Amino acid sequence: MKQTKIFISHRGDDANYATAIVDFFEDLGVIADSIVCTSVPGHLIPNGQKIYDWLRSQFLEYNLHMIFLLSDKYYGSPDCLNEMGAAWITKTDSDVILLPGFGPEKIRGCIGSDTMAIHCDGKDDILEDRIKQLRDKVCQEFSLTLPKDRRWQRIKNDVIRQLRERESETEGAIRKTEWNIPIFDVKIIALNHQIHGTAEVVDIWGEKPLPKHKNVLFQVELCNDAIVKHLKVFGRNIEPGIVKRNKQYRFTICYIESPDTRWSKHVFELNRSIYPAGEDGIPKIVHLEYILDQKKYQQAFLLGDNQEYISGEQEVVVSKNLDKIIQMKERMRQDFLKSSDKLKHYSREELWKNPEKKFISDEVIIISTECKDPKWNTDGGFGKYEIYDFCDEGLLCWDSTGFKAEVKYYIREQLLLAIANRMLCLPFEKVVAYDLHGNTGYNMPIIYADYPIGESPFRYYYRDMKREAIIDNGVIAGVEPST
Repeated sequence: MKQTKIFISHRGDDANYATAIVDFFEDLGVIADSIVCTSVPGHLIPNGQKIYDWLRSQFLEYNLHMIFLLSDKYYGSPDCLNEMGAAWITKTDSDVILLPGFGPEKIRGCIGSDTMAIHCDGKDDILEDRIKQLRDKVCQEFSLTLPKDRRWQRIKNDVIRQLRERESETEGAIRKTEWNIPIFDVKIIALNHQIHGTAEVVDIWGEKPLPKHKNVLFQVELCNDAIVKHLKVFGRNIEPGIVKRNKQYRFTICYIESPDTRWSKHVFELNRSIYPAGEDGIPKIVHLEYILDQKKYQQAFLLGDNQEYISGEQEVVVSKNLDKIIQMKERMRQDFLKSSDKLKHYSREELWKNPEKKFISDEVIIISTECKDPKWNTDGGFGKYEIYDFCDEGLLCWDSTGFKAEVKYYIREQLLLAIANRMLCLPFEKVVAYDLHGNTGYNMPIIYADYPIGESPFRYYYRDMKREAIIDNGVIAGVEPST
């Protein structure tokens, strides 16, 4: 007997709605392996498989329950239309969800306009009834217990709220319809001020110059009536309970080079790799995290002109699986490095100057999980890189462009200037899988990484040639291309 799977057919641009449907089914109790959704992590197409071959195998090997998320964008995708056609030919069981802005009169193709659909722009009572019918159907297919009333109300409200989020045609932003979006005001109150609750250092002999303050006093304020809880700024707890409207929450931050780091009880010390800043010590980005309607959100505020912060969109926080990242780090170190017996042939100095000698191969192929042609690279989904070494965050490779820069970075409180080579760091968290034996096209290790085609999977590090040091992002104050 064939296993049943839910296949969510959607356009990649509608990934936020697909995520809402995946959450809905998982809340009902459907396990992750029984849901196929190519835009949601944990439900993607397996590495190295061609999309049409993989799609054919799903229809042949499983009893599929198709969920069509129809929109104007859906009909512009050949892949989506192929999925619709395959479902029609195989008479696959299906349900249709009409996304905001898409009415029954727009349905075309294999699905008729008389189809009983879940219409996100429809009346509340009809929408709720259609969602309930879908619940009953899925619970019966997977032998799941129907959620009790209180839990069902939460599940139903969550999915309806997310399905009714609508993209504004004029601003390209998401308009929430069932709650107030929290409106925060983030501003700088003072620079390099004496910290409240501390005393100035006094040099009664006058032999040494007194240390100067180097810090930023911030203020965060909630300006509307949204019910926000557990506010964090820069990853630090500001308000563990409900955030009060128009209350001015103030706190002081500094970076590693500041003498104010000695006041750790009164100052938040920041890492430049997470919160970049220039020599002035003013963060270029401020991160807020908070709980809204039982979900954790994050919001970035970017530094604009006149030292004012401009709000970005709020996003659901996706927690990193630290155990998986650490396991990947340990596996890669074990598999990519030569055995201790082979390393005995090199002196410590040789390995210091040429760390790539420690690896079983001095080159590696890094492939995007979205790459559809892992042999010939016709879609630009991968590249070949020369290995340098491991670092705490990931695998370091040479930047083949030869890019050099003037890098200002701190060692303790001293600001140094170096002409440095740019290095490419592939974070362990982006690595999905790897094959040490390569493929028929390339006889070298291949790493499959989670990043969109056309974008870089790397973080940038720099190598100070004069001091023979790798410059971590956490201490960099500025980077300018070398002329």
